[in-house]
Amino acid sequence: MCRQWLLVEAFEKYNIPWIIGANVFDKNALIRMSRIFKSFEFMTTNTIGSHVLYAAYSGCKVSIYGKFAEYSEEDFLNDPYYSVNPLILKENLLGSTEKKIREKYNCFFVHPKKAVQKLIWAKEQIGEKNKKTIDDLADLLGWNTKGQIFLYCYFFFSKLIRISKRLLKRILSFSGLACVG
Repeated sequence: MCRQWLLVEAFEKYNIPWIIGANVFDKNALIRMSRIFKSFEFMTTNTIGSHVLYAAYSGCKVSIYGKFAEYSEEDFLNDPYYSVNPLILKENLLGSTEKKIREKYNCFFVHPKKAVQKLIWAKEQIGEKNKKTIDDLADLLGWNTKGQIFLYCYFFFSKLIRISKRLLKRILSFSGLACVG
């Protein structure tokens, strides 16, 4: 059995309900996970992963508890990214051992009842200070009226220049003059 499922066995043994919140191929996974995390006060896991940050950012009291599930190369045998980047996998595996995770995130290694909110940490880690408003994002991507006018003019004049060059080549070829460019 996969090491990540050891905690599931413990939950089932004590009739503690549990759910799977995400799948890498699910385009709504982050939205679903946010809703799930915001529905609970606590989130306990037996390994490190993005779920720790997402749960903390959603206000959960996060703990890493139980037999720590370390990843191995076998866990990523069919991973398309790691299959072409084996050195990155090796580095990531070295950095995700229980010892390394305890060095960086020891505050999460507590009994679930002793877990506390880490909202400030989560906001810092997720980069909330760089968050843009919808209006800022529209400005950055040129989705506002000014940006749309700019893009329309840019593409219009680009096309006009291409047409003009072709027309000039034809005129010059009829007159017997050479045209470069």
